[in-house]
Amino acid sequence: MQLYISPKGIPVEAEWNLISLPRQPEDASVETVLSSLNNGWKKLLAYSNGTWIGADSDIPSSFWTLKQMEWGRGYWLQTIDQGQIVVAGTEKSSSLPLNIGWNLIGNTTPLNQIIPDALTSINGKWKKLLYYSAGTWYGADASVPTSFWSLNELKPGAGYWLEMAEEDTLEISRIPSSQNDLMLSNSKNRNSFISNLRSKSNLSLHPTQGIKKTNFEKHYKLSVPRPSGYYGTVTLKNVPAPYGSKISAWINGIHIPPEITISTPGQYDLMLLNGDDPQTPEIEGGIQGDQIIFKIQTLNEEVFISDKKDIWEEGINHRLDISALSINDSSQIPISIEIKVNDRIVGQDILDGDPISNNATIFAIISGGDSQLTSENFQLYLNSQLLDKNLYSYIPNTENSEFRAKLVYLPSSLTDGEYDLRIEVIENGAASNKNTVNFSFLISTTLKLEKVVNFPNPMQQDTKFTYYLLNDNPADVSIKIYTVAGRLIKTIQTFSNQVGYNEIYWNGTDEFGDEIANGVYFYKITAKNGSEKTELIERLVVMK
Repeated sequence: MQLYISPKGIPVEAEWNLISLPRQPEDASVETVLSSLNNGWKKLLAYSNGTWIGADSDIPSSFWTLKQMEWGRGYWLQTIDQGQIVVAGTEKSSSLPLNIGWNLIGNTTPLNQIIPDALTSINGKWKKLLYYSAGTWYGADASVPTSFWSLNELKPGAGYWLEMAEEDTLEISRIPSSQNDLMLSNSKNRNSFISNLRSKSNLSLHPTQGIKKTNFEKHYKLSVPRPSGYYGTVTLKNVPAPYGSKISAWINGIHIPPEITISTPGQYDLMLLNGDDPQTPEIEGGIQGDQIIFKIQTLNEEVFISDKKDIWEEGINHRLDISALSINDSSQIPISIEIKVNDRIVGQDILDGDPISNNATIFAIISGGDSQLTSENFQLYLNSQLLDKNLYSYIPNTENSEFRAKLVYLPSSLTDGEYDLRIEVIENGAASNKNTVNFSFLISTTLKLEKVVNFPNPMQQDTKFTYYLLNDNPADVSIKIYTVAGRLIKTIQTFSNQVGYNEIYWNGTDEFGDEIANGVYFYKITAKNGSEKTELIERLVVMK
């Protein structure tokens, strides 16, 4: 039975296009299928199960990871000229397996299909269907009424992004099942038949009146970025990397799919690295400008880190010849640990031995490393005693690639005294890739002032009062400056001083703004928190 297929082929614009094969050609190689474009294409990308493969007309085909096109699959095609792809071949019924999340599919029938009919076999399991044409996104959303859809039918030769709530199989039929289907073999009846289908389904080719088109474009816009690609030669210790070696890419210690297996010694094929989907909490890939580290692992499980790095750029393919000379220290991406007390960085804003509040929150920010981290990769010790994992929290970072994870420890149960916290991170299967940091701190639930000084002293024009506040909560602090005769000449008042180190600047003037004279002065520093109060008296000298 002969089904109608438009003789015009698949039209493409001079930009990115979503396409598919309406027939299964006898020769499905990328070069043959796209030959009618007369070298007017640049990139062809396919996406399946979270991984990209592709072809690029600007690089030798030996580096391509996409060499054969498949009936039923959708493709991103970048072209530099308008044109059309003419596809001749066979027609058949088939099944297309679909993964949870986004799938790039095609309309493999020779006719326009209204969406409910085209997706009957996956009814209740699909979420969104998106189409891109001439710079605009169109879509259908299974969770909203069809009157709000800006996409109502599938066109032959077009590609579509389909989001699935669960795995399933899309059944695609090429065989007419009714008298209505037989009408499709007659091109004169085709348009009236489709019009009847639309009428029965109460669907429209245009957005619902009264709703701005821009609202549709915002709702029906793919958030999955196009990948950043890399290809080239690879050498280890100045010889071609052996067959079967694997190349992986890492951003801030996070592995970015896919992993490429070397099939030709000394060469790695086009490696299309995922971008991060901003609409999901997980980190699926890179963002613009992220630095990428490449790791090579041989069949002997020797691990190398390339001496060349690159950056992630959406939709750009890079020629990058990578090499590595040693499997020593460079075979690991070092683990780093940064400790914070609330928002204060230990080693910068807080020093070892400083007092902290037992109401504070201690964070350990983990970056770097090669493999996946879990709570089992961490150990915390307090005064050399291993802490139960129930006493702190492990929070993986799924929002961005700035760090891997954080540990959260609350010292609220600690009594007054000195403590030493040790944090250890050890990667699974990489005992040499570990890091340990220590942080000593002091807990005092009694309001105290310690290490009160002013500098410089003697002072000329101005000085800075520094002190440590010990307590379980912030406190208000005042400094009163007196002459040797006991006359108050200046009061400096501050509020909510944090536990730990604080400093207060004084410009050397009295309450009237006049510079004070040379001589000896006394200052009383007072801290108050509720009913608690403590104060100290110190001396300062003015010498101009």
